[in-house]
Amino acid sequence: IKMSSGFVSSSELNEERQKRQDEWDKVRKAEDPIDTPELEVCNKSLFEQLKHNKDKKEVEMAEERALKNLVRGIDEDESQFLSMMNEIERNDKVAKKKEEALILAEMAVIKGQIGMDSELNPPPSRVNNEGKTIGKSKQALLITSLIKRKNTVYEKMDEKKARIGEEKEEKQRVIGGLVDYGSDSDE
Repeated sequence: IKMSSGFVSSSELNEERQKRQDEWDKVRKAEDPIDTPELEVCNKSLFEQLKHNKDKKEVEMAEERALKNLVRGIDEDESQFLSMMNEIERNDKVAKKKEEALILAEMAVIKGQIGMDSELNPPPSRVNNEGKTIGKSKQALLITSLIKRKNTVYEKMDEKKARIGEEKEEKQRVIGGLVDYGSDSDE
């Protein structure tokens, strides 16, 4: 029986303890204690509980502010450096695009030369399943143009090396001719 003032009598407390003990005995395991564990009761006053909660919240807010202060923006020097890096990257992209355009133009010229060669020497034709003759595929033509381009580039480099080598030999002959004089002494 609860009193109107909110207090609980000792007999009511004993009845509650007995109910909890009965429930505990039903669910208790062998390793658990025999007696029912006591309910956790906070003996702090309302003022102490509220103060504790307020202090805890203030500590959390201070930690959040400290974390926010750790993150800073970039200064003017860093901004200039980043913009310079972006400009360099942009210039590299433009240079790559120009280089690609030049390579594509060279390929078009080489492909045009191959086209002239192919008119003189048509590619071998193949026969498909239906008995129709078909020419080389576009992919095969592209591969042959790349291979020929590669060879022509190396051939041009070899020609330049040969010319440079001939020029060096000629200079050495001239220098050798100037240096290798016969002696005029009366020996």
